[in-house]
Amino acid sequence: MKTSLYSVLCAAILMFAACDSKKTQTPGAPARTQGQPLMEPELAEISPNYEIARSGAQVGAWTTDYEAAIKLAAEKKVPVILNFTGSDWCKYCKLLIRDVFNQKDWQDWVADKFIFVYLDFPRNPELLSEDLLKQNSDLREKFGVEAFPTLLILEDDASLLGMVEMRDDNSVLTVKRNLKSVMRRRKSVIQQMIGSLPEGKRAEIQAVYDKINRDQQTMTEMAKKHEEQMKTLEKGLRDMSEKTEQAILEHILSQRTPEQQQHYAEAKKQMDELRQQLNDWLSNNPEQSQQNMLLYKNFQRQLQEQSDILADIIDPD
Repeated sequence: MKTSLYSVLCAAILMFAACDSKKTQTPGAPARTQGQPLMEPELAEISPNYEIARSGAQVGAWTTDYEAAIKLAAEKKVPVILNFTGSDWCKYCKLLIRDVFNQKDWQDWVADKFIFVYLDFPRNPELLSEDLLKQNSDLREKFGVEAFPTLLILEDDASLLGMVEMRDDNSVLTVKRNLKSVMRRRKSVIQQMIGSLPEGKRAEIQAVYDKINRDQQTMTEMAKKHEEQMKTLEKGLRDMSEKTEQAILEHILSQRTPEQQQHYAEAKKQMDELRQQLNDWLSNNPEQSQQNMLLYKNFQRQLQEQSDILADIIDPD
């Protein structure tokens, strides 16, 4: 399947956007990874002995495609394990691969039990495409992940079941033991256990469990409403910021010479036309080829040239 440049490159257009754009923290930055020991050369050479699919998902297999994994989980009623890792810097992530994920008894045990999603946060930006960087960063923010490695278990409806506790001596046994404990929280397992209780106790616990589910649904709806309100406020703030910035720019330009104003208008027009041309080109999903990469870099260079002209007129030396 051809990889689209659109998903890889379209985010780069944002570099020419307004200054109030949200800045994304570099994955694996030191502030997020304090306490990680230096990785020995022999650990750096450790790599998975299993395939990690770029798209699609299968039960018992690894993928980087979160949406495909969630869709398959709903179809097969299988939980999902999210592995937040740092492939080129995280010592304990490498140990987890060596001591657990690469082990045959582990692979045999999970073959029909889980779907695995590999969420990498390398320090070398060339190891991750732009679309995966965005997906992984969004999921890291969504689940509030701070430490690496982190293993989160999701129910087949994508709700969070729990987290595997990491140890200095992780092994197949310790991770399996922890996973089994988390799996007891699955709705299907709880319902089955309630059904096995004595009749009198069964009705009491079923009523409690039903209330838990109702309250969780209420909390979800409240959180969704809050999120929608936050998005409305954020949009309003962006609109007001843009309006304020535009007014300031217009005032600064009014103090420039007519020649400078004309030069600014020409550069701004050229920049807008280049942006439109780039958007039109990317919307056609060009292949990720060397020729197209050179074409994209040419667009980027021309946009930067016009951006520099605008900046020098607004903020001269």
